[in-house]
Amino acid sequence: MKTRNFIDVIKSTPLGRRIYQRQTLQLQITETLCGEMNARRISRKDMAGKIKISEKSLSNMLNGVTEIDIRKVSDILTEMDLQLLIDTEKIPK
Repeated sequence: MKTRNFIDVIKSTPLGRRIYQRQTLQLQITETLCGEMNARRISRKDMAGKIKISEKSLSNMLNGVTEIDIRKVSDILTEMDLQLLIDTEKIPK
């Protein structure tokens, strides 16, 4: 008998798959932004000032406490002269 891990259980329902997809996407975006900020030695405080939000709001978004705001993601990318490239692939069964 195959044992199912926690992720398999979550992804076994339509709602679970949607939640998993949202969380995975948010994690990919925030990890990308944090990695790029670190590579450029831009602090959260400095970036927050550049995009005119509080450091706490930025940290909450990057830490996954609050949902990402696509406008803020765009503002952060613009400040670093970057664009986000998106690719898709079939979800394995």
